[in-house]
Amino acid sequence: MSDIMEAVTNVLKSLIDDEPKPPLHVLEVGNCWAYLAYLGDAVTVSQQALNMTTDEDLSGAIHEELKLIEMQKSKLQAFMIDEGIPLPPMTEQVPKCRQDEIPLGVKQTDYEIANALSLKISLSIVACAKAISEAVRVDYGIMFTQFLGQKIVYGTNLRTMMKKRGWLKIPPYYVPPGRPQN
Repeated sequence: MSDIMEAVTNVLKSLIDDEPKPPLHVLEVGNCWAYLAYLGDAVTVSQQALNMTTDEDLSGAIHEELKLIEMQKSKLQAFMIDEGIPLPPMTEQVPKCRQDEIPLGVKQTDYEIANALSLKISLSIVACAKAISEAVRVDYGIMFTQFLGQKIVYGTNLRTMMKKRGWLKIPPYYVPPGRPQN
């Protein structure tokens, strides 16, 4: 327990410290750039998914994710501009269309959309954890820790919805030999 308290104390001291912040190192800059590019691409995928689904719960989850993405994008862009980091190119907005305008073979099912959304959340959690593990600057580390927490909360809610709908992919259960059967 003392290790946790010591870590919290050190973080608070570094936030209060009047010393100038060192520049970001190359891994921190790369993580910012890559995560912002990922967020831009995630918007496109989610907008496409909104064109394909008629499920209200799934549509609501996608809208919730888009709000989260825009919030994180805005915060990260402001941070990068303040630090002088060039912004990656962003993909264009996807036009809205009716579901019946999308040809079969192109249109994804709600099951496929939900699992793609789940995969995007998993990848963003890994990206945030990587950024945190490479953090030297406290403000940078805190920002990615906030992003990570937001993605975990969203992913947990998404998993609950997917499980309720039967969309959650669950690997086969492992029953070791000799284990008593219930």
